[in-house]
Amino acid sequence: MAEEVIQLDINQLQPNPLQPRGAITPESLVDLVDSIREHGILEPLVVAKTPAGFQIIAGERRWRAS
Repeated sequence: MAEEVIQLDINQLQPNPLQPRGAITPESLVDLVDSIREHGILEPLVVAKTPAGFQIIAGERRWRAS
């Protein structure tokens, strides 16, 4: 598996339909939104390339909160 850090356009990202957390509500993101505003995103998202773009493997809450 190749590992590299790249910057992607946010429109290329797709949520994972098998998201293990289930439903992510806006209310559950309030603290994370505040933290991202203050500190930024400290850990990058992990994505997999798909024919339609990039699917989020880890970090969907960070993506939604940003």
